[in-house]
Amino acid sequence: MRNLGLDLSRGLLMIYIVVIIHGVFWLGLMPAPFSGFLLLEMPLIFLISGYTFGLTSGTNSRFSYLNFAVSRLTRILVPYFGLAIATILLLLFSSTYEQGVLHTAIKWLNPIKYGAGATESTLNWHLWFIPQFIVVTLCLPLFKYTPLKKLPTFLLLISFLIGFTIFSAVQLKLADPTFYLFWAWLGFVIADKSYPQKQTLLMAAAVFFLILTIGIILFDANIDMQENKFPPNITFLIFSAIWVCLALLLPYFVSNRFIDKLSNQFLVSLFIKHGYSIYLWQGIGYYLAIQLQNQIGLNNYLVWIIAVVLTTLMGVLASPLEQVRIHTQKSTPSQK
Repeated sequence: MRNLGLDLSRGLLMIYIVVIIHGVFWLGLMPAPFSGFLLLEMPLIFLISGYTFGLTSGTNSRFSYLNFAVSRLTRILVPYFGLAIATILLLLFSSTYEQGVLHTAIKWLNPIKYGAGATESTLNWHLWFIPQFIVVTLCLPLFKYTPLKKLPTFLLLISFLIGFTIFSAVQLKLADPTFYLFWAWLGFVIADKSYPQKQTLLMAAAVFFLILTIGIILFDANIDMQENKFPPNITFLIFSAIWVCLALLLPYFVSNRFIDKLSNQFLVSLFIKHGYSIYLWQGIGYYLAIQLQNQIGLNNYLVWIIAVVLTTLMGVLASPLEQVRIHTQKSTPSQK
């Protein structure tokens, strides 16, 4: 049975990303560093992913990592490849794009590169998420079906923080997956152990805010969270922790009736059902809206509306690709 609260959380986060975050950053609707304070979304996306995995039932004897990996990768990559093929065709028909077919195909059909070196404008600006999501997804079973589950939570927490600090300090690419894996692990721990108390969350948010303030005032920490995010550093980790604590407070103030009512709103329901596909297609949606702006000189806010409408329509139309499944084992026929 699906958890409507989790579905709603994912849907609202997708709306926030597509409409607010990328409208603000891609169209320059708010100047830095103020826009950076809006960057609360990705730690929460991974937290929800880990929390959802922690709620799933199963035992060691029934879990198959191969089945899990194939199932999850299919759900991630089939919609991505659909987008990649559409983007390749779009680029090849672009009058300003000069790369060849083979080069473009190689770049876009590799989800780890997600079109880097063969793109224009916003087409792949959001797709950095794909390799991080793949790594985190494939690592999730480690927390549930290996000896890691038996290790003290505090020990794993310290290990994550030490590893992330080292990777961030020396600017290793491992800092990115470690950062997002940390939030997924935290979500898993919350689901597996117990949900934090309201007072604990309030106190934690206050402590993290104090630490961030001290870092900015005494140690001249960069307050532009967009720069701190790519790649993620300690400042962005603390900043994210504040938002996560505040977000985790919401269930204490939101009723099931409100969740049901909001989930049934038309726009929200589209993002709940088709959020991943809509997320993927926003690069093309914003790209086409910006191209239209360049041709006829539209106002930025009108471009924003057009981009969101195009993104939503294309995402919904492409969403059947999310339903493609690959089965690694044949089911045993029941006896008559």
